[in-house]
Amino acid sequence: MAKKLKAAEILAAILKATGEKAQGKKEQGKKEKREDFLKRLAEGINDLKQEKYDKLPSEIQEWYEEVVEAAEKEADEIPDFDPEAEEAEEKEEKEESKKKKLVFGKKKKGKKEEEEEEEEPKKKKGKGEKEPGKSKVKDKLGYRSMAEAVRHIFFTSKGKISFEDLKEKVEERGFTGLNELGMYDNYNHSKGAYRVLEEMGKL
Repeated sequence: MAKKLKAAEILAAILKATGEKAQGKKEQGKKEKREDFLKRLAEGINDLKQEKYDKLPSEIQEWYEEVVEAAEKEADEIPDFDPEAEEAEEKEEKEESKKKKLVFGKKKKGKKEEEEEEEEPKKKKGKGEKEPGKSKVKDKLGYRSMAEAVRHIFFTSKGKISFEDLKEKVEERGFTGLNELGMYDNYNHSKGAYRVLEEMGKL
């Protein structure tokens, strides 16, 4: 029976297979969030050719499949292959939150302030205000969905666009407040479709 890899061994194998080690990105950056770090690792695995992916340890393949499944379900977080690292980051965030938290006595609101707060929800939206997910650019280009916008942007760039740049362009087109994992899943599907069409000589 094969010995199960530890979290540190899984990370080392991913970095080696994806070439991240060669770029000097051996570990998670000091200012890099765990979620962003895991996304970077998953993107590296996604870019691997099938034969190289098939040679990865089963623990890595299982983790990547969990990431893909989470993206398809539009989950809010990327699954972590190292629960201890995730817990440590959560603990650190709580500690930072405690340091920043200041407690002051709440001032009693005057009658005028209370009346203004009651009136605020009653105000109608101005003509210049945009509704979430809508913009003139989106209407002009005729995107019916975020997935369609992702495909169009990806193919227009001839497949040479990073997820971060694509995300920025999608948001510029009026799609805001969207699930990032869902967008990442559409990005990967577009990348795969582009690769197939390229191999078939249709691009």
